[in-house]
Amino acid sequence: MHIFEKQDLSIAQIAINEGKILLLIINKCDLIKDLDALKIEVESMVTHYFSQLAGITIFYMSAIKEQNYHYLFHEIYNLK
Repeated sequence: MHIFEKQDLSIAQIAINEGKILLLIINKCDLIKDLDALKIEVESMVTHYFSQLAGITIFYMSAIKEQNYHYLFHEIYNLK
């Protein structure tokens, strides 16, 4: 499963190098049959590629089904 594309990793690395706050948003979770397995895979990949991001906020949502999207701005505000 390819969770991150090369472009995603490049953009994240630039943000890290610049000292920016990083929020990882996983959209279209309504299409995922096993969300718990996806969460484990995403967290594993974040740990593998970005070990310096321990504790990064990973936000799972479905915009079309309006699942968790209303918490998004709250999460962004709390990252400041």
